[in-house]
Amino acid sequence: MLLYQLQLLILFNILMTHWVNVVKVVVVLGEDRYTLAVLFTVTFEELVHKVINKVRAIAGRSALPENGIKLRYIDEDGDRIIMKDDDDVLMAFEAARSAGADVQLIIA
Repeated sequence: MLLYQLQLLILFNILMTHWVNVVKVVVVLGEDRYTLAVLFTVTFEELVHKVINKVRAIAGRSALPENGIKLRYIDEDGDRIIMKDDDDVLMAFEAARSAGADVQLIIA
């Protein structure tokens, strides 16, 4: 019984450590909203790929242009900031985390 409890405790700690590193991202495309969860360590390229896959899986392939998308995040002042690289992703995630809010991304 003690071994089982220890295994559950270890599993719980692993899950909580992983969950703390998860960021909720709300993607806005026109009037539609899509929600996804990504790791805090996601790169810009990975984030763009996940956003494209999520939107196309729900709204269809024609919902996004074939030549790529531009992402903007909403900062703590409410300004829309163009997301271009990993540093921008980190800034968006940290701003949202410090405000206790979800990351808001707008597809342009």
